Amino acid sequence: MHIQSKKVPEQAYLYKFPDILGFEEISSTLNSIPAENIFNALLHGFALKPILDEKCSSEAERMLEYLDRAFETEKHPQIEYYSHILILLLEEYDHKHHIKASSEIPPHEFLKALLQEDKISQKSLVPECFRTESQLSEFLHQKKGRSSLSYNQATLLGAKFKVNPLNFLQT
Repeated sequence: MHIQSKKVPEQAYLYKFPDILGFEEISSTLNSIPAENIFNALLHGFALKPILDEKCSSEAERMLEYLDRAFETEKHPQIEYYSHILILLLEEYDHKHHIKASSEIPPHEFLKALLQEDKISQKSLVPECFRTESQLSEFLHQKKGRSSLSYNQATLLGAKFKVNPLNFLQT
């Protein structure tokens, strides 16, 4: 099915988005987009579409950070709508692609899930995070009283998997 359309004259504007240190490329892009309204300028600057990879997720987070900083004292409804939708898209991506931190998940189960999610072999954690494969196995299977990790191990695992190290420490 083809949706018919008809060209109509439109009045486009160049909006002056604030320059924020560290986000100059975003404001420069937004300032160069002719658009009918602020929402459309934002939409052309960073499209609201499903986030499919980490690169796009990082770009979306940067856009949100820019908007938060640029408009922290002045709220504009169109910017609020755009930000809200972008947050929903990020939450959807995170829900599909990342394990949520939870105090209900024991640390050894959390690590097992991360290994499975990222398709990483247990051996890749030796010797960076665990001295030996048997030490890792004892932790994952809770054998020989190896039920907890050191703070240093939790920090290394947190950095490797880009999660909060507290997920690996028992509370």
